[in-house]
Amino acid sequence: MHILKRLYLKDFRNYKSECFEFSPQLNAIIGKNAQGKTNLLEAIYLLMTGRSFRTSNLSDLPYFGCSSFYLEAHFEKAGIEQTLKMTYHEKERIIILNQTPIPTLSSLFGIILGVIITPEDRALIVGPPLQRRQFLNLHIARTNPFYLHHFRRYEKALKQRNTLLRQKRSHSIEVWEEQMAISGAYLIQERVREAEELEKKSHEIQKLLSFDKEELTLKYKSSLSSKEIFQEMLAKTRNKDLLLGYTSIGPHKEDLSIVLDGKEARSFASEGQKRGIITALRMAEWQLLKDKTEDFPIFCIDDMGIFLDKKREEILLSLLPSLGQVFLTSPRSLPELNPSPHLLTISQGRIFRQTP
Repeated sequence: MHILKRLYLKDFRNYKSECFEFSPQLNAIIGKNAQGKTNLLEAIYLLMTGRSFRTSNLSDLPYFGCSSFYLEAHFEKAGIEQTLKMTYHEKERIIILNQTPIPTLSSLFGIILGVIITPEDRALIVGPPLQRRQFLNLHIARTNPFYLHHFRRYEKALKQRNTLLRQKRSHSIEVWEEQMAISGAYLIQERVREAEELEKKSHEIQKLLSFDKEELTLKYKSSLSSKEIFQEMLAKTRNKDLLLGYTSIGPHKEDLSIVLDGKEARSFASEGQKRGIITALRMAEWQLLKDKTEDFPIFCIDDMGIFLDKKREEILLSLLPSLGQVFLTSPRSLPELNPSPHLLTISQGRIFRQTP
């Protein structure tokens, strides 16, 4: 089981210097808006994935007027105590696991496993296809290093092909198309497989959250079923792509279809249903990570008080004790839970009160 025991934040968002102690079960972070609740979960997510769920720039994260921040997490994994440190200073980042430097942000994958539900997740349903591709990419890459390898190879070959297309040159373009076809076919294969697994899990969770009234289905949409077909299609679209100046087909253009009761969720689902779908998807993600790693990932929920309607919230709260270590934030007090949560009240980037 992954257990985050202690977290120290220095010059991170609105935290000048603060150290948090956590329970191995349910941790409830309570406080009014703009006090630092989400910032705390953002720091945890940053250590899990190497990225923020709110910004793509680490330079946005230091305390006002600072150019650096420091995070230090003490956690337990497979019964072994470990320490993960991240320093950011003027665009340079240093990550150290115990005493070993970690070379890249993606190298964080798998060190501290976890899933987070945030209000920003609404973009998974109503946002552009890029949002859903990024969801699949991150989910798969966290347990499959080969996926990350092929993703990087594909991105490199795509960049080279697009450069040639913009220059209206086709000489040597076949070399990059072959690399794109090899790695792209692997990406598509893994996305299709993972979408099927996510559908199985999320379908059952959606039925539970909706009292057996809603059917959630997922389908990864692609017409490129093999390396040979992809390479053939790249050759066929080459003249059109030369006019466009970019590659018009491939896994960088595809989408994950999210359907509720036979209709596209982005257009027909209510706001409450969309929040339910997001919850089902994130819980399915958590279950798949658990199955693949045979461990309990951390589970986080940001802004519990506004995320679900009362009935769906009650169901979700009833499931929390089975999820291992849980972090949730709320602007209001929570209903009585069993076991009682470890309460942290946050005010202006400080721990105002802590109840074991």
